[in-house]
Amino acid sequence: MPNFAIDEDADSSYSKHFSGSRTIFIDDDDPPTSIEELQGTVEYPWGSITSIRNSDKLELGLTLKLPAKQLNVSTLLGEADLAPIFSGAEWAGTRLWHAAIFMISYLHTHYHEAKRIPPSSTLIELGCGLGVPGLVAKTFTNIDRVVLTDVDSLLSLTKSNVETNFEKENITALPLNWSREGIKKIMKSNPGGKGFDFCIVTDCVYEPLYGKSWELLIEVCDEILTLNPNCVCLHSMERRNVDGIDNFLEAMRGLGSVSSVEKLQSEGVIEIYGVIGNLAK
Repeated sequence: MPNFAIDEDADSSYSKHFSGSRTIFIDDDDPPTSIEELQGTVEYPWGSITSIRNSDKLELGLTLKLPAKQLNVSTLLGEADLAPIFSGAEWAGTRLWHAAIFMISYLHTHYHEAKRIPPSSTLIELGCGLGVPGLVAKTFTNIDRVVLTDVDSLLSLTKSNVETNFEKENITALPLNWSREGIKKIMKSNPGGKGFDFCIVTDCVYEPLYGKSWELLIEVCDEILTLNPNCVCLHSMERRNVDGIDNFLEAMRGLGSVSSVEKLQSEGVIEIYGVIGNLAK
């Protein structure tokens, strides 16, 4: 069973970093986009993020300065990818959300700094969008292989960010429309077919935008934990009106591959849950 770190009190620095940000609501059902309004540079215990904007204040990308290296992340899609983005909810995958920042902070504090990442560990990010948490995690000690996954219509941006920041390192972006067969195929590509040591998911449950796609996400997590019950499976989510998160958590707890689902840390509307695999199955 993975040894999750549970914080009774969340890192107060998170509130400090976002206390000056401006949250915009497009309408009552849209998620807040305060990260999109990031201006200049914001410092964190693990590094900094700078929003790169043109003279019209359009965000072109993000620069993340980390102890191990600097990451340059594009947030702009090519013209060929714009049409499918605006036909559905994929546009959310081109933004950096609160939950992603919180996931990075949690991984950095409780696994990287705490030296709790086993040697030669593998990590998969589901619904990765820009892939920022996974890109940052690749710079952590003992994370040997990272697989970033999302729908095919977003993958060109993810692949571009991988190629920009990592040359020969063991990190890749693969298409995954959530399904049991899809994740099984990806897991077979791991050395020894042993599955993943870490699985991270950020802000992928929000019914007004994504519908009940979380039901498919549950199937993917079920396969990951069935193959490796010791996988550290982390979900970072932002609470919003009628988000469907409680239904998602209840369904996750009902899986035979899951022993329990624990809230590990929270700060305001952001929550991180650890899904603990069933070793007795």
